[in-house]
Amino acid sequence: MIQKLCKEAGLGACRPCDPKAWGIRKRIEIARCGERCALYVARKSRFLRKDALELIELVQPHCAKSVVLFIAAPLCSKARELLQNEGWDVRLVG
Repeated sequence: MIQKLCKEAGLGACRPCDPKAWGIRKRIEIARCGERCALYVARKSRFLRKDALELIELVQPHCAKSVVLFIAAPLCSKARELLQNEGWDVRLVG
């Protein structure tokens, strides 16, 4: 799914990464698109500010440049604001 989303967003060729190598256990897909990182979060429960803080902490050592977050879950406005203030590109998916 992440490769399809990256292609549609015009991020170019993406290489999937293993979330466990990044210390992420949840249902999150990760891909490297050149200098950028793309993440896809699909879940039914709301994505809260604490989830955003945790994700930033886990991704930051691996991806200092820009991060694109594709999210298919209800997104808390405070979480969105936090991610955007960190320089993340947040895109809601279906």
